[in-house]
Amino acid sequence: MLIIKKDPAPILDKDIAKIFRNHNVIEYRSPEEHLSVSDYYSVISRACTYHESKGVPFDDITVTFIKTRYSWELFDFLAMQRNYRIKETSPGIYLIEGEVFPVQIIVIDKLKGPDNVWLRSLNNNLPASSLEELLEAKKEFSDGDNMYTYMSTILNANADAVKDIKPEHKSDLVNVLNEMGYIDEWRQHGINDTLSVIKGLKNNIPIDQLADKYKMPAEVIDRIKAEL
Repeated sequence: MLIIKKDPAPILDKDIAKIFRNHNVIEYRSPEEHLSVSDYYSVISRACTYHESKGVPFDDITVTFIKTRYSWELFDFLAMQRNYRIKETSPGIYLIEGEVFPVQIIVIDKLKGPDNVWLRSLNNNLPASSLEELLEAKKEFSDGDNMYTYMSTILNANADAVKDIKPEHKSDLVNVLNEMGYIDEWRQHGINDTLSVIKGLKNNIPIDQLADKYKMPAEVIDRIKAEL
């Protein structure tokens, strides 16, 4: 769970931030994680504890859940048993009306529009076209530790799709690989083999097997592993 404190002055003109107040609780669920009724109320409970311990008014707190797919069990419970109104304010963003403070559930798979490219990319099953869109969007932002970590995570999680990126986007990919510290590897062994080694390491394939398959020195693979 993450709590974001927002300066009250700026107005965030983004779909996902329209409900934000000064104190915003964010709960992100990975593609493999479920969001059950118990999970939902665990976060609501922690938000209530935050209200009590910090003395923050209920109307100055919001809760946002971010998950990959629609949670039928939870939505059914909230609508049928709690009698809450669930309103889709924009594609993939669902406002829960009736809770003690504003609550929204963001379903990544249903998000639309360029403003949501960063959230949509929090997935380990992206097509090459989505990675190309992400590489294009990255050009508008300066590099930094947060950007490095984000891009590294997305590319490592979607190594297969990276191989299918169109030639016109390869230079953008090379720049990101440079930032990730793989400049020597891709120059000597090629982008595809380097990414295949990264995927193999994430799948716990032994270094000696990867070295033999991709004709890459074991010490190089060991250095790549240390970067993951």
